[in-house]
Parts: sequence; C-alpha cells; structure tokens
Amino acid sequence: MNVLMGYSFGVRAFEVGGLMNLVRTDVHGFQAGGLANIVGGRVTGVQLGGLANYTNQEIKGLQAGGLINTAGKSVDGAQLAGLVNYANQDVKGVQIAGLLNTAGLSIEGAQVAG
Repeated sequence: MNVLMGYSFGVRAFEVGGLMNLVRTDVHGFQAGGLANIVGGRVTGVQLGGLANYTNQEIKGLQAGGLINTAGKSVDGAQLAGLVNYANQDVKGVQIAGLLNTAGLSIEGAQVAG
C-alpha cells in the first residue's frame, strides 16, 4: 500500500496507491491508483485508475479509468473509460468509452462509445 506514490519492480497480489502506482515490469492481480497506474509490462487481472491507466504491453482482464486507458498490445478482457480507450492491437473483449475507442487491428467483441 502506498500513501502517495509507489514504485516497484512487479506486483504479484495487489497494490493500492493514494495518487499513483508505477510498476517497472508486470502486474498479476489487482492494482488501484487514486489518479493513475503506469505499468512497463503486462497486466493480468484488474487495473483501476481514477484518471488514467497505461500499460506498455497487454491487458488480460479489466482496465478501468476515469478518463483514459491505453494498452500497448491486445486487450483480452475489457477497457472501460470515461473518455478514451486505446489498444495498439486487437481487442477480444469489450471497449466502452464516453467519447472514443480505438484498436490497431481487429475487434472480436464490441466497441461502444458516446
């Protein structure tokens, strides 16, 4: 648990931060940040950010952000954002955003935007 901001090499169970979480490699489990989560590798599990989530590689699970979610590769589960979801490759699950969803390649599930 981080009061303001936490920096770690990886997360294997859960991480909660008052403002922001910064993880150098992968997150396996649950991550919640008051403002944002930034992950240099993969996220397998759930990532919740008050404003934004950024994952350099893929998401396998749920990524939910108040404004923006971005994943460097495919999203297998779901991305939920108040404004924008971005995935650099195919999304097999769901993208739901208030304004815009984008994926670099194919969508097998659904895209829903305001």
